[in-house]
Amino acid sequence: MVRRRLRARHALDPKALDRHLERSGESQSILDGAGVEDYAVDGTHGTPEEVAALVLKGWQTD
Repeated sequence: MVRRRLRARHALDPKALDRHLERSGESQSILDGAGVEDYAVDGTHGTPEEVAALVLKGWQTD
């Protein structure tokens, strides 16, 4: 999914796309290991408004 988003975001900049694709796995490993998330929301389903409401709900319960 990350690679698909990167391809869409950098479709007109192949050099940047290559750089981001090369780093995506490493970056994910670093973030997973650091445990930086306080609250995670599955943003793959629902409208942007629905996902935003879930984010706000999570922040309000902290």
